[in-house]
Amino acid sequence: MLNKVPYPRLALLLTLLTMASFYRSPIAHAGGGPDAVGLVSLSDITSVLKNSDGPLQVGTFTSNATTGEPAANFNGNLPSNYNPNLGAVPGNMGPNALPVQKIDDDSMKQIWVMIRVEANSSDKGDDIAVAPHIDLLIPFNQVVAAEFQSLPLEYFKTSPQVAQSRGATNTTGTVPGDVYAGALFNVVKETQYVPEIKVKLLVKTTTGKDYVDGRFTNAPAYLFEAILGKNVYQNADTFIQRVRLLGQAGFFAWQRQVTGQDDAVTLGAGVEVDMKDGLSATLEVDGYRGWLQGDKPAVLSLSIRKSTTHVDYVLEVDRGLDADAPDWGISFGVVFHADAPTFPL
Repeated sequence: MLNKVPYPRLALLLTLLTMASFYRSPIAHAGGGPDAVGLVSLSDITSVLKNSDGPLQVGTFTSNATTGEPAANFNGNLPSNYNPNLGAVPGNMGPNALPVQKIDDDSMKQIWVMIRVEANSSDKGDDIAVAPHIDLLIPFNQVVAAEFQSLPLEYFKTSPQVAQSRGATNTTGTVPGDVYAGALFNVVKETQYVPEIKVKLLVKTTTGKDYVDGRFTNAPAYLFEAILGKNVYQNADTFIQRVRLLGQAGFFAWQRQVTGQDDAVTLGAGVEVDMKDGLSATLEVDGYRGWLQGDKPAVLSLSIRKSTTHVDYVLEVDRGLDADAPDWGISFGVVFHADAPTFPL
């Protein structure tokens, strides 16, 4: 139809702008059910105008009112079997796409780098992922620390059933992963009656690819958390030398491609036990709760650490507590550390 209009691009632009005016509006999303009008963003309109070389056609664009994902897209990167009822939420993606952050109760006295390998099993063994991780912390005067988390690549293998449910085109492959960068602030020092309080800011970049196969979001995210730690027992002369209670609470948000943003409240609680001969164990439960379907993962973690003068060895086992989290995870890492220099203020 539009190729018969004297000014087809202008007609399409006006049509899309009219549609975009309803995007995220109360009329478009209030109780609309699975076929509520979700429509488009201005970036989508720009993409259409740039990539339309021949006669232009107007299609029907709908979105799911629960997940907000589009039933059709403009850039042509989604497969023909893409399911609009699935979206960029942890319950519908691989285990490294939107992972739960563990409690970051670092003393901020040492520079350290951790190299570890993690394996995850999700969807009752139908999604297997193996990935190396490289994490770095650089503290300054025990007041603030620069923090980096990186996942260079992920190898994954899924069953055809999981691939079909996600609208994925590949059941196996190796894809680049995400990089996180942020800072850790020591806000309140621990006293006899007051817990230590830190504030953590973390930003996820867009290095993680393969959104089509549900491995990474290929979109930014950010995290803001308050972290609490309080020693409740200390005795250097016993086998158990210290017991420390841990907690965290905050806000996590991530971009869901062209369908807006998902927001979640993060919560976590745990206990750390330090023993003789450099042994320690940490048991914690962490998770976050969003407002959409499939965005409420919770994970129970047990980590065992053996510390030496400059190298630590860490073994961690994770158990997902709901369908939105990976079923199981296991990782082994080596931590290289040294005393952080102090700087005159």
